[in-house]
Amino acid sequence: NGTTGVSLVQDGVVTAADLASGAITSAALPSDSVLQIVSFRTSANATVSSTSYTSTGVSASITPSSASSKILVIATPSFYEYHNTSNTRTFFFQLLRDSTQLYIFGGYSSGGTASNGFFYSHLDANTTYLDSPATTSSVTYSITGKVSDAANSTDIRCNADGASSTLTLLEIAG
Repeated sequence: NGTTGVSLVQDGVVTAADLASGAITSAALPSDSVLQIVSFRTSANATVSSTSYTSTGVSASITPSSASSKILVIATPSFYEYHNTSNTRTFFFQLLRDSTQLYIFGGYSSGGTASNGFFYSHLDANTTYLDSPATTSSVTYSITGKVSDAANSTDIRCNADGASSTLTLLEIAG
């Protein structure tokens, strides 16, 4: 058993000197270790009222250290749907890596709380996705949204009333 550097790290003891010496590198870590974390939080308002996918303003970029790494995407957006009818409305979101669609999710809202002639309801759009981008170039993950129809003044409001959305990216060793 060694007393410094990689030998000591293999013994399960990590010191400040080990970290400073560079003895711990991503290559030395086992599979499934978290290599880096990027977190993006926004409270900027955005409105989606189109039947085509439109930016919600929720996005974050990461540069994987290895092409074999996976990226765990954890999205906790704050979306509300507003409309002037109590009928059921359908909404859709998609998770993108750059321009590649990775995942589609959505649901229905019906009724909701009436306010000034409009109904609104919280949209549960939290999602987790494990991606394998197979690159060491920067990649951007984003969420876009669309409404099922633009009738009845239907729109999705992002970060309404001071709420915020978070997108967290974890690089996982392959």
